[in-house]
Amino acid sequence: MLNGAVTNRYTRGLYLVAEEHGVTAKVDEALNLVVTTLRDNPKLKSLIDHPVIGVEDKVNVIHGVFGDALEPIVFRFLRILFTRDRSAYLSAIYERFHELAQEAKGLVTVEVESAQELSEEQVQSIEQQMSQAVGKQAKAVVTLNPALIAGCRMVVGNRILDASVLGELERFSQRLLTGGVR
Repeated sequence: MLNGAVTNRYTRGLYLVAEEHGVTAKVDEALNLVVTTLRDNPKLKSLIDHPVIGVEDKVNVIHGVFGDALEPIVFRFLRILFTRDRSAYLSAIYERFHELAQEAKGLVTVEVESAQELSEEQVQSIEQQMSQAVGKQAKAVVTLNPALIAGCRMVVGNRILDASVLGELERFSQRLLTGGVR
């Protein structure tokens, strides 16, 4: 299990450096490229995560794969991660960095799980209502989850709004178990 404090510490440091150099968007794109490539290429990921392979060899492999497509700050950051055996945190760091970059632009991502497909109008309505609620422009990322039975569950930052039948059944079950229902 990854430590949130470690993820936040590395992310904040990288974000401050990227912001100082005015390359936040480029670093965000580069991290996305690295994380996506590692996710899509398990052999490359296992090579990067391998404890016996040296730091410089890992950095050289990354440079060989991406060349000049990555911001130099990202190469330096990866070297630090590899040196401290923190490559497992890369995906979590990217996710948190992306959140920070979006927040700085006044954007927020709303993760929506829905029991049924949502129409474009429904998605726009969710985005509009969440924008008003959080005071930032909301962008909904919708996934289908039939286990919810009906309704939806939304995650904004560390807040969860559960308006699903499954969620209500779970809450009712908890009230029954704790004696809250008469």
